[in-house]
Amino acid sequence: MCKDENVRIIIKQGSGVPTIPVSADHRNGDWIATDIYEGESYMDTDTGLVYNRGASGIVMANGDPVKLVWKALVTQSGTNAPVLVVVENSLNVTVVSGYTGVGSYTLSGFDSNLTSAIDLHGNINSTQSEVFMNLVAFTSSSIVMNTSTLGAVADDVLDTIGSSITVTKYVI
Repeated sequence: MCKDENVRIIIKQGSGVPTIPVSADHRNGDWIATDIYEGESYMDTDTGLVYNRGASGIVMANGDPVKLVWKALVTQSGTNAPVLVVVENSLNVTVVSGYTGVGSYTLSGFDSNLTSAIDLHGNINSTQSEVFMNLVAFTSSSIVMNTSTLGAVADDVLDTIGSSITVTKYVI
């Protein structure tokens, strides 16, 4: 005979995105707090986001791939390094900007997060016409940003609030 029961299911919780363990046995001492088994759910207590682990890896509870994002508003004037106002930082990095020459800048401090499955996106809000921003992962920890207007490299292109840079790393 089958009977109805009320039970509670406890979802594993921790600080940060869940991880796949190096071994299949959580009792052998090599698991970390964020490791989860296939079939388990996990809630990141920092963000409230819920994740699941299946045969193909960890995904968000809605099925989307896990992604970590660093996003900053950026302005630049004269020969100064760009000014960055960070608005999202689930990559948990401290990025420093530098000026390297006319229309050329570096963004350093990505702590080897630029190695695979990344998307670099720049958005420009400027008082000038025909302005462009190009972003390239120069190393696993730094990005080169180039700006131009009317087809020529130029400073002072990011002259108003609203320009932004977004680095998205997809966790596979």
